[in-house]
Amino acid sequence: MMLGLVLGLFPQGDACSWDGITCEASRVVGMSLSGYGIPGTLPEAWAQLFKVTYFDLSNNQLTGSLPDSWQTWTDVTYFDLSNNTLTGPLPDSWQTWTNLEKMNLGMNSLNGSIPGSWGSLTKMGEFDLSANQLTGALPDSWQTWTNATYVDLNTNRLTGLLPDSWQTWTNATYVDLSTNMLTGLLPHSWRT
Repeated sequence: MMLGLVLGLFPQGDACSWDGITCEASRVVGMSLSGYGIPGTLPEAWAQLFKVTYFDLSNNQLTGSLPDSWQTWTDVTYFDLSNNTLTGPLPDSWQTWTNLEKMNLGMNSLNGSIPGSWGSLTKMGEFDLSANQLTGALPDSWQTWTNATYVDLNTNRLTGLLPDSWQTWTNATYVDLSTNMLTGLLPHSWRT
C-alpha cells in the first residue's frame, strides 16, 4: 500500500487520517507539515508517491540530500522544503516536474550548480533558492520561464554574467540576485 511508504518519517497507521496529509483514492496527493519539527532524511521510497501535487515540509529539521528518485512526481505543482538543513546538489532528474509552479528550497545548505535542465519547468511562477551555497553560472536555458513572477537566488556563491536570455521574463516583478559573485553589467535586453 502506498501509504506505508510514509512510515520513513511518520508513525504507523493510516496516513490518510493524519493531520496535514491529503489523500484521493487512498493515495497521498498532499503533505502540509510545515513547522512540525520533523527530523530525519527524505526517503527515496517516496518516489512511489507519484500522485503528490502539494508538498510542504518547510521549517522542520530535515537533513541529507534531495532524492533523485522523486523524478516520478510529475504532477507536483507546489514544493516547499525551505528552512531545513538539507545538503547536496539540486537533482538534475527533477526536470520531469513540468507542472511545477512554486518551489522554495531557501535557507538550507544546498550546494553545487543550478541545473540547466530545469529549463523544462516552463510553468514556474515563484522560485526561491536563497541562502544556500550554490555555485556556478545562471542557466541560459531558464529563458523558458516566461511565467516567472518571483525569483530569489540571493546569498549564494553564484558567478558569471547575467543571462541575456532571461529577457523573456516579462512577467517578473521580483528578481533578487544579491549577495553573490556575479559580474558584468545588467544586460541591455533586460531594460526594455
